[in-house]
Amino acid sequence: MRLKPIIKKSLLFAGCLYCISMAQAESDTEQQIKARYIYNFAKLITWPNPPQNALTVCLMGENSFQTQLEQLMREHATEYRRINGINEVDPCNILVLAPENAKQLDLWINQLNNKPILTISDSTNSLRTGIMIELVTHSDKIAFKINRKKASDSSLQMSAGLLKLAEEVL
Repeated sequence: MRLKPIIKKSLLFAGCLYCISMAQAESDTEQQIKARYIYNFAKLITWPNPPQNALTVCLMGENSFQTQLEQLMREHATEYRRINGINEVDPCNILVLAPENAKQLDLWINQLNNKPILTISDSTNSLRTGIMIELVTHSDKIAFKINRKKASDSSLQMSAGLLKLAEEVL
């Protein structure tokens, strides 16, 4: 029996998330888990103009999991960059935003102007400001929420499997 590529990707991602949840029960830190989520999100997103080579993951701002994210991206031959401003986002496929405050996040999102860049943050309520994926921490697990409309407005397609696994979809 042949499975459609999207179903294969969804099953792969579900398996990855299961492994992550098992790791949460063991010894991984919150930062390592968030970095793995970001790496795995990339597998279930379709860009309008897919990159020729590896994806470029960029981080803007100070974040508690930046060291783990950088290490994981380098291990998987994914390009990783730290950027200082929105004017440096052109090579980015994924942009992890760590603003100092909500006003700064609003400014960054408005400046992106629906570019096909997957935006991710673990800032509280960032989903409602226009972030596409918000990582949320509960007492015993890490989950995520999705702003599907914002992703669609930016010409990014999220797989059905990713949407099903989200804690909330706007």
